[in-house]
Amino acid sequence: MTIDHYIKMFKNIVEELSYTGHLVDDALMIFAFLRRLSTSYISFTVRINANLYHFTFEEIIAELKAHDVIYVFHQIQNTNSLAPAGNSVQLYSSQIQNKGNWQWQNRGSKDQKK
Repeated sequence: MTIDHYIKMFKNIVEELSYTGHLVDDALMIFAFLRRLSTSYISFTVRINANLYHFTFEEIIAELKAHDVIYVFHQIQNTNSLAPAGNSVQLYSSQIQNKGNWQWQNRGSKDQKK
């Protein structure tokens, strides 16, 4: 489910509640909305919960959409990164070994310098 679909579904539920005379205040609506977000929104949820009474529900939606754009951008960046093939520890170890071999091989003996 996309975040836009979740927002639309949640707003429909709130609207249906209001038709039946059950108005939901913003703080409760925000709290309920945040509880159903996936774990990829943990940092967003923590930040909003820390300032719960400073936002309206519509401001939360705008913040969430901005967060989602940034999250998706970072996901794309991570999949398109030019990471070296193989294990980077092995790569680093082989560079150190090669450097050590190069230094050892090119030192020469005292006899060669004379």
